[in-house]
Amino acid sequence: MSAPTSRNAAADSMAARSSTAIPRASAVTGSDDPSGGVSEKSESSGTNKTIPLPNTMDGLNDTRPLIIGDTISLNIIEDESVPRSITVTDSGEIDVPYIGRVPVGNRSCKKLAYYLKKLLEQQYYYQATVIIGLDSAGAGSRAISRGTVYVQGQVKNPGPQEIPAGEPYTVGKAILRAGGWGAYADRKKVKLVKGANSGKEPAKPQVINGAEIVDKGHWEKDVEVGPNDSITVPERIFNLF
Repeated sequence: MSAPTSRNAAADSMAARSSTAIPRASAVTGSDDPSGGVSEKSESSGTNKTIPLPNTMDGLNDTRPLIIGDTISLNIIEDESVPRSITVTDSGEIDVPYIGRVPVGNRSCKKLAYYLKKLLEQQYYYQATVIIGLDSAGAGSRAISRGTVYVQGQVKNPGPQEIPAGEPYTVGKAILRAGGWGAYADRKKVKLVKGANSGKEPAKPQVINGAEIVDKGHWEKDVEVGPNDSITVPERIFNLF
């Protein structure tokens, strides 16, 4: 029996770098549902049914089309690297790692993320989770930013984030834009302080279950943030005894 044909060299290199990539045979995908699903046999009917899986990409903005001059943060979760800052060129394209120039078209952050996911999974990944956030609006936008929110603690890329104009900005979106959870994040005790950096008396801290929102996809439980708010992801406390 002849040896199986391997993917091209670039794809093999990418597979080696992406240690968390899911083998294509066991990857969960869906033809019509972008969040994917898993088949499960119903005990009552004996037929298979598809149960949708939570998907972090579902929380991305889907209202504002990206335009020339916009600067976005792009993060491929399986690549395990920090988010990349990319600007939409005058030709309406972005330069995507491993793929090259890709036209943005009239896509929102969410639509562009799913488009890149499809391209990446054709050759480089068995499964790709693409997170895109708008860092700053291009000159063609009437409003560039609504202010700054500060993200700190156990996230991969902490720091200030500009709040994009024209879309609700939330705790979940801010965590995704920061590259997701740190290795020791206490995901169930995310702390939001409204107006923490306004110079005035801040509001009482609000504790948010980030695992319900980001990990399980319950975006209806997400909380909107505003200028000068502070989001802190604490470190887990390990009970050794």
